[in-house]
Amino acid sequence: MNAIHFNKHGKIDSITVKEIAKPIPKGKDVLIKVKATSLSYVDCVMMSKVFRTPGAEAAGIVEAVGEKVTRFKPGDEVMAITKGMHGAWAEYVLANENSIAKKEPTQSFEEAATVSVAGITAWEAIKVARITYGQEVLIYGASGGVGQYILQLCKMKGAIVTAVCSTRNVEIAKQMGADYVVDYKKQDFTDTATTYDRIIAVNGNNPLYKYKKLLKSDGCYIGVGGVVQVMKSALCGWLQALGSKKKMGISVFFFANRPKSFIDLNTGIRNGMIQPYIDHVYNMGEIKEAITYALNEHPKGKVVIRME
Repeated sequence: MNAIHFNKHGKIDSITVKEIAKPIPKGKDVLIKVKATSLSYVDCVMMSKVFRTPGAEAAGIVEAVGEKVTRFKPGDEVMAITKGMHGAWAEYVLANENSIAKKEPTQSFEEAATVSVAGITAWEAIKVARITYGQEVLIYGASGGVGQYILQLCKMKGAIVTAVCSTRNVEIAKQMGADYVVDYKKQDFTDTATTYDRIIAVNGNNPLYKYKKLLKSDGCYIGVGGVVQVMKSALCGWLQALGSKKKMGISVFFFANRPKSFIDLNTGIRNGMIQPYIDHVYNMGEIKEAITYALNEHPKGKVVIRME
């Protein structure tokens, strides 16, 4: 099968399309013929690390299943988090049965390819933050791949959302349902007397004390995203919270209940309350352009790659 292959870790110019062995599903593995995949933070990390074929999320058609699989059969249209969170930038990829959900019939494969990692990361953040009806929620990074789902899930829960994003993404944040939008290119989002019940920061490299001062007395801050964000929140959040009822924590995607999260996400998609936003769609042969765009242009929503 064909797969996108890095000859040198992290070097975009070293990318080639290479013939590699087609995986064989065993146990609870499901073999998926990949129709579309997307670029995520996980993929960007993998590009510079040990894996030669990135791709953490995929949408496609079940080709074959392992002997212990009970929920899926060949021909099912699915979306998935790939086994080991890599390998989707290929014609076929393996995923564990518990990291797969059936694609909604109304969705394209391109849309479904944006849901798995980004959607479940967002759902985990919503769960950790305990978002409820009527809460005032500030979302930093609200228009990116994960932020778009956090925003829409907050609105699905009935929260009043203030989205913080750059100038080019203001309109799309409004389309996603934000009640208020702050353009951080034109305004310091911390320069306000407004306080919030919850703050969710996606890859927001701001000092934690800035977020803390925007929290209500019993408010909660959740950091989501990159290594710097997570480490800062994990190591320093509890110190910031000392002497108050405020909570400063993190959301860790890997502990998510994936089957339950998929059900909740699909319910939102089916009811029209969650709509994946795609910035650009590239073909397999345009992978270098796709990576360059995703890393340099601050996409609105997700960048998708068709793998056919």
